[in-house]
Amino acid sequence: MTDKKLILRFGILLLLILAENTMAVGNKIAIAICNVYNAVITLAIPLATLMFIYGGARYVYSADDPGGRKAAKKICVHSLVGLIIVGVADELVFEIAGSSC
Repeated sequence: MTDKKLILRFGILLLLILAENTMAVGNKIAIAICNVYNAVITLAIPLATLMFIYGGARYVYSADDPGGRKAAKKICVHSLVGLIIVGVADELVFEIAGSSC
């Protein structure tokens, strides 16, 4: 089993464990979506922020290496795209679940 598959399976297991509070009264699917959303938000925002800081530090420390600067810029852009996706996910959850989490 490759490392990517192992990480993906662990992530899915973690999300399922964090979303176990779906037995509450009301729309169970909406509650499950909100629980998964809250778990992802809790993990994604700090991780994307740390990756942006890492990319910035790598950009600064690779001043003479064009390949290093390009890789660092790519890290920063991808972390910002991740933050934008997390921000848009709130509206998507609102449309699917019918209420804001």
